[in-house]
Amino acid sequence: MASVPIVVIGAVLGAFVLPGWAGFLGVVLAGVYTLVGGIAGFAVIVSGLAEHRQSARQLRGLDDLRKLPEARVVLR
Repeated sequence: MASVPIVVIGAVLGAFVLPGWAGFLGVVLAGVYTLVGGIAGFAVIVSGLAEHRQSARQLRGLDDLRKLPEARVVLR
């Protein structure tokens, strides 16, 4: 996702330098790259969050198995 702005800036600069359809196609390809890169980046972030939650849940389950019994206060 970090490379998307670099590609877009390069395409816009290329649109001014390249003649005719080449500049326009550069901007179109940058738009497609932005769309695909944004969707892929979002999917990677969402899957990472889901994996983090699942790992945290599993670790909590392991802690519960090895948890010491709660202390009881004995009054005399």
